[in-house]
Amino acid sequence: MGGSDNNQGYACGGCCHFVRSTAVTLTGTVLSITIPEQRLRNHERVCICIAQSIPEGVNENTTVAIVLGTQTINVITRCGNLLYGDQIKSRQILKLFAATDLPYFVVAKDCKLCKTRHTFPVVPTATTAATASTEGNLNAISVNSDIKKGSGK
Repeated sequence: MGGSDNNQGYACGGCCHFVRSTAVTLTGTVLSITIPEQRLRNHERVCICIAQSIPEGVNENTTVAIVLGTQTINVITRCGNLLYGDQIKSRQILKLFAATDLPYFVVAKDCKLCKTRHTFPVVPTATTAATASTEGNLNAISVNSDIKKGSGK
C-alpha cells in the first residue's frame, strides 16, 4: 500500500486540504456550508466533507455558499455558473479551489457533481443584436442625409 495517489494509505482524511463541515443550513435560497476558519491562498485546494444532512427545501434554485469565519463565499463551477443545491449530497467530498481575488470557490475538475434541474437564462439571440445594430445604422444614415440636405442651401 502507500504511494502519493492515496496519501500514504490515509486517503482524504489524512490530507492537509481535507476539512469537515461544521454546519449545513438553508437561509432563503442559499445553502450555507460552514467550515472551520482557515487562511487560504489563491488556487489553494480545499476538500470539504459535507458531514451534516442537507436541509429540507434545498432544490435546483438554491445556490451553494461556503461560510469561512465571517465571510460567505459563493461556489461556482468550472464553466462559471453558480453551484446549485441539487448538485451536491450529504457525505460527499466537495473538491474546490480558492479564487481569492473575487472571492469565490471553484469546483475542481475531479469533483463529481449531480446533474442540476436548474433552468439557466438564455442570452439574447444574435439576430436581435443584429437588428438593433442595423436600425442604429439606418438612423445614423437618415441623420447624415438630413445634415447634407440642410448644408447644401
